[in-house]
Amino acid sequence: MITHANCLWAGERASKQIRQMPGESSLTAFPWFHANAQVNTILPTLTVGGMVVLLERYSASRFWKQVQRHGAHVLSLSPMMLRTIMAQSPQCSDPEHRVRVTMYSINCTDPERAEFKRRFGVELLNGYGLTEAIGNAIRAPIDGKRRWPSVGLPTLERRARIVDADGQEVPRGQVGAPAVFGGGALISAAGWSPR
Repeated sequence: MITHANCLWAGERASKQIRQMPGESSLTAFPWFHANAQVNTILPTLTVGGMVVLLERYSASRFWKQVQRHGAHVLSLSPMMLRTIMAQSPQCSDPEHRVRVTMYSINCTDPERAEFKRRFGVELLNGYGLTEAIGNAIRAPIDGKRRWPSVGLPTLERRARIVDADGQEVPRGQVGAPAVFGGGALISAAGWSPR
């Protein structure tokens, strides 16, 4: 059960992860009922007193112009969106925007990442989350060292550990067992565990 308090804290946590400021705008084309739109766009932006731009539908040919027209500061993209945006003809105006943060989940290739940064002048901020945890459990840091393609570090009040098939933590540098909860990672918050 996801409570109202869970949603409020998700907005607080997500806004702090990316240092979202009052007055900044976030734009999304994700369905509003989806956790990505709620946790990466709607809740954090409302938490800080920003503006949320909810697109009626995703269109690869219109998306970047919409980002520019609405002056969006924060975006969240999926692999399909990234690839279809990149498939559009490059424009001289591509780097003319206000985007400060582009959150991203599910890895793309190194060449795709490099080309996105070169073309748009924006770094992809990798992360991992799930609906059951009401948002991002792990996110690349907004500042400091990022280790692409790592999804990052546990977010506020989250802990993560890599475990074997028996649920025992594995030594540093070893691969964990595939599991329902993030390929061997158990993620918990304030004592809660999905096990």
